[in-house]
Amino acid sequence: MNILFVNYGDYSTNSLNHVAPFANHLTLRGHHCIVAVPNNRSSFQKLEKAIFQLGTFREILNLNSHFPNGKPADIIHAWTPRINVASFVSQYQSRYGTSQKLVVHMEDHEAAILESFYGRPFDQLADQEESPIPQGWEPMLSHPRQFVEFLTYADAHTAVINTLFELMPVEKPRLELLPGIDFKSLDNHKGNFLDPKSRYNLKENEDYILYSGGISSSNLGDVAALYDAVHIIRAQGHPLRVLKTGPNSPALHDACQYPFDEYVTDLGFLPKRELQALLELSTVLIQPGESSLFNDYRLPSKLPEFLASGKPVITGKTNLGLRLVHKKEAYLIERSTPEDIARAYLELLNNKESQKTIGANGQQFAKQNFDLATNGDRLLSFYESLYSEIDTSEPREKFSHGPINAIEIAESSKANRRQGSLLRKIVNRLLTKRRPLFLSNSNAYQIDIKEPVRSTPQTKPQEINYEHYLAWEKEQQESFRQNLPVLSKSFSSGPILSLILPVYNPDIALLRKAIDSVKEQSYPNWELCIADDFSSDPEVRSLLKSLANEDSRIKIVFRKSNGHISAASNSALELADGDLIGFIDQDDMLADHALAKVALALQSSEGTEIVYSNEDKIDLDGKRSSPYFKPDWDSEFFACQNFIGHLCFIRSSLLKEVGRFDESLSGSQDWDLLLRATRLCDPRAILHLPEVLYHWRMTPASTATSADNKSYAFQAAKQALQGHIDRLGYPCEIKEHEGIYLYPFFNTSPSREVTVLFETQQASFHPQNITICDQITARLQSHTTSDSAHPGKARNENIQIAETELVCIFREGFSPLDPNWLKDLTSQINRMDVAAVAPKILDNESHVLSCGFSKIGEDSRRAEFIGIPKDADGYYHQALLPRTVDGLSSECLVFRKSAYLEVGGFSEELESLDSIDLDFCQKLANVGYRTVICPQIHIEANGKAISRIEFAGFEKH
Repeated sequence: MNILFVNYGDYSTNSLNHVAPFANHLTLRGHHCIVAVPNNRSSFQKLEKAIFQLGTFREILNLNSHFPNGKPADIIHAWTPRINVASFVSQYQSRYGTSQKLVVHMEDHEAAILESFYGRPFDQLADQEESPIPQGWEPMLSHPRQFVEFLTYADAHTAVINTLFELMPVEKPRLELLPGIDFKSLDNHKGNFLDPKSRYNLKENEDYILYSGGISSSNLGDVAALYDAVHIIRAQGHPLRVLKTGPNSPALHDACQYPFDEYVTDLGFLPKRELQALLELSTVLIQPGESSLFNDYRLPSKLPEFLASGKPVITGKTNLGLRLVHKKEAYLIERSTPEDIARAYLELLNNKESQKTIGANGQQFAKQNFDLATNGDRLLSFYESLYSEIDTSEPREKFSHGPINAIEIAESSKANRRQGSLLRKIVNRLLTKRRPLFLSNSNAYQIDIKEPVRSTPQTKPQEINYEHYLAWEKEQQESFRQNLPVLSKSFSSGPILSLILPVYNPDIALLRKAIDSVKEQSYPNWELCIADDFSSDPEVRSLLKSLANEDSRIKIVFRKSNGHISAASNSALELADGDLIGFIDQDDMLADHALAKVALALQSSEGTEIVYSNEDKIDLDGKRSSPYFKPDWDSEFFACQNFIGHLCFIRSSLLKEVGRFDESLSGSQDWDLLLRATRLCDPRAILHLPEVLYHWRMTPASTATSADNKSYAFQAAKQALQGHIDRLGYPCEIKEHEGIYLYPFFNTSPSREVTVLFETQQASFHPQNITICDQITARLQSHTTSDSAHPGKARNENIQIAETELVCIFREGFSPLDPNWLKDLTSQINRMDVAAVAPKILDNESHVLSCGFSKIGEDSRRAEFIGIPKDADGYYHQALLPRTVDGLSSECLVFRKSAYLEVGGFSEELESLDSIDLDFCQKLANVGYRTVICPQIHIEANGKAISRIEFAGFEKH
């Protein structure tokens, strides 16, 4: 199914703590999921894990093929009935039809929030046309009439807690959708090196409680009670400190009885894996709040995580607290006053047995109620039941909405209007019961987003003198060995690294060297899992048994039949108990510090799922050569080449999701496994160690000597790539280059319209030799650049009037070499994460003028492969295969206008076109887009000799 989650805020809002795990889970189940947000795409950096597709409202409404199969959503799950969500759904239905099923999720009492935010009774808000604030109705909140009609229009409802169903039409299908916690992921985090006290300069003599999440007008009083309770506890001699994460409210100081700056440490926004470490510091956890109109109809997002931590939790007798047993699964308080909170905390603090019992039982409650796999599968079953009822014979009316500042309620059937009227009565009745509790003027909805982390600049690999590198490496290793006594103090708590070694009739001497390279590792927490694939040489069995007897970390299984490398690797996998699983071949070698480098990298990069290093080749005499200085993770290039190779480790929990080696793909079984693993992995969780840690043995029969030695591997690779394409779901074919290289080529969706913007120095310009195939509708525009000191301004003005989603900049003086050039380029941009593509640019002698830019500094880029012949391989075939790059040039550049608008267009301050182009690509990367070079498509200079400066820079923005 195509499943579209629609959130009211960006990726940093608390709701994503619920949405993201479900979207990840459904993606793992083989469905295509997009989580759409109104804007601020860069906030994806706040997500702990995202294997679903990202997208803003604008780009989804403009990109027909936002789902891989080119079809619209089957399920729209609107996350709350807020104004901007309802408006987007209406526009989506206008654009793509109404055949999908609409599910609306409730996680708060919307009417109570409106009262709190606007400071007016709900019935007054519902009866007035204009907003009570000058800015108009807040789009991130509900409209007092529209949200009722939106719930009525929906096909089904979900709610974070079942009390919210009291506010919904009862005849709709509904599901109580409790949050999902990935308990396997929590276990993985516990194996990390993270020391929060040293990281955040926390004192050893203090106790801590964590309060994570935002503070708004609705929960301001509860948080103030917690802070005041801490003041009381400290006054009684217990040094307690609040660790606060997430957005704050400026009204909090006024709401508290006591100043709190002395005992509250504000840590800002932290990833969830760091929150887990902070939870471990707490003896007792507190979720303040008593029964009220707001609290009775919600489930605080942090409460399930508090319970899952195994620490005792204090909470009120409201929402989830009504399902917990007092002093068994939680410590429940009737009223959430500072005095009651302090009293409960001190009672628990002085009773170790109660702490242990309540913590363990609370954790068991969490596992029974919040398991992600269980709740995610229940949601999937709910979707499937709705999906089976889709009737496309008679399209229904779309949900209607008016301007945000003057909302027009949907004109639905009389029956729906009656339901809406009834629902308003229910809302008013509930509000009347406790109206005095919810009148406030403060709010805290704005969240500052930090600057995204940029990748490490890469050295240009083809210019490295390897002898010089080896000399430098020797110095680095010596320094590493000198620091090893200090570094090794953290090794005892480090992860167990399992190495898989399939063996079949090896050269005994080379096998000894391979195993010795593991035994000589400076990092001790490893295990070597060897599967002998029914070797006919009896010396192999004798050697392996002897080695296993010498070291308990060596595990061996002797297969009873020969099954080839995939079957043997699977047998070895069954022996592995490590936190991460790596692979070594029977005649290769590890650098002696390889595992230590992996373990230390995991220490500084929590959440890593896959880690890989550079590699080189080693001959029978031990001489090293042919290094491969690999790129950072790039899904585009990896679909053409298994550049991860060795050394590689995969987190065992991910490997369990992915499954075993495919025994029908021997020869490319490792690429197939990694294609499956990386597809289910957040790109940020794939870590490249830019050091040579693996030595690939060159023997006459190995692929290290020549790829021709394993021709069967090429056919297996083709099958592996086809499987990958099928799982992605995009219309795509496999292209083959001289029987050596494979790459996926995405097919164009029909009826693609492109604005082609010709940039020229002539006042009147008529493009010549520019052929556009019939499958593309091109709208031609042109503008001059000769008189502009800042060409970005003129470019932006012309792009603004373009009416198509796809825009192609084409500079004067170049011609395409293939009539399908524009069709082929637009085919490659047909994906949500790709914002810009460009062809290989050639000079008038068919030498490379531009084939992408690489990062060599924060604000500097280097043009790749300048001057090499058109069909030359480049470094490890990078000049021939599609890949993600740090910059593209605009001799010919195709991009999506929605992405262009998201990043504010081209710079109007920079002067050179290269700087403007590179700045634009960097801004796209900062918000999570990729820019892709397509070397199989060629644009060539006309007659006049043209050269390019190899280096280009730009200012920071």
